[in-house]
Amino acid sequence: VFGRVLNMFKQPGPDPQGFLKPLSFSRDKSISAGLLSATVVVMLIPAVTLYAVFSSYTAIRFVDAIYAFHAGNTLGVLPVTAGGAGLTEAGVYLFSSRVLGVYSWTAVVQWRILTYYLTLLVSGAMLTYYVLKRLRTHLNRLPRHASEVPGLK
Repeated sequence: VFGRVLNMFKQPGPDPQGFLKPLSFSRDKSISAGLLSATVVVMLIPAVTLYAVFSSYTAIRFVDAIYAFHAGNTLGVLPVTAGGAGLTEAGVYLFSSRVLGVYSWTAVVQWRILTYYLTLLVSGAMLTYYVLKRLRTHLNRLPRHASEVPGLK
């Protein structure tokens, strides 16, 4: 694969080896529509959670929650701290306090727990379940006694 990529850069013009053909979505619009839909859902789920948390403190519009989330997300991707630690939360708090009038770090921490830590717990539990299931299946295939191993007597 690496050699094909290098040849692609050496040979300008059309893609002679068809390397980029699997990346072309023009023939199948449903893939593009599915990816776009998944992107919109992934971008809106944290905003929905933020809306639910902030609604318990004050009456806000859903669009304001979307703006607050994306303001925090914009700060979170800046390479100021390691991994953007705390910048997303700071951005959400700054937007919510300055624009929405919600002066509550508690709401921001609740939102972060719901969108980040709860997700880690659920995905960690799912990974543990999957690994244990695969391990059990693998162990059941192993011979139980030395007499069952071919070549041993």
